[in-house]
Amino acid sequence: KARLKFVKCVFFLISMETTINIKDEHEKVREHCGLFPLDAWCLVQATGKDIFTYFQTQTTNNVLQLEEGQGQNSAIVDRKARLIASFSIHRNGDHSVIFLLESQLKETFLKHLDSYLFREDVHVQPLNDSLLALQGPKSALILENLVQEISVPEKLNSIGSFNYQGNDVVIINKSLTGEEGYILACDPSQKESLIAGFEQADDKWVPV
Repeated sequence: KARLKFVKCVFFLISMETTINIKDEHEKVREHCGLFPLDAWCLVQATGKDIFTYFQTQTTNNVLQLEEGQGQNSAIVDRKARLIASFSIHRNGDHSVIFLLESQLKETFLKHLDSYLFREDVHVQPLNDSLLALQGPKSALILENLVQEISVPEKLNSIGSFNYQGNDVVIINKSLTGEEGYILACDPSQKESLIAGFEQADDKWVPV
């Protein structure tokens, strides 16, 4: 019985410590900035001269109004208005858009789009980019400290890119915590060097 009480006490203390650490990290993100991998999300790219007229018929929002660099939240539903997939769509070129969605929805999303493609000039493919979330009120300042003369997307769902160590990194204005935030997409081979760049900054510019 004494051993059982001891084990319960240790488990309670570990649980309390974990709760305190999570709360502490949450407060730091709310006050400063946090950097974490976004492994449960992915990107899909669509290109072609017919992409906007095609997606106008497939999504719940008006994609025809998007100008380059802009984005919006949207979804795809079936004929009975049941949700198939929710996502955000971001225009990054004259004939190019990028979708940000949960990885578990990717196959359903791709299958649906393919089933309604006939003669349209639309090419859809998943991207293999690694995603990182930079979230918190200091995130824009931390990005500007990492990359000189960076143009940070200012509006929700707006998209841009910057060069880091000779490689392009996609940046999307997206809040996941209720605070200001961004999602960064880079080649998997660049992920660790990008994280190291944030971690090696002066203390006041290091995300938690």
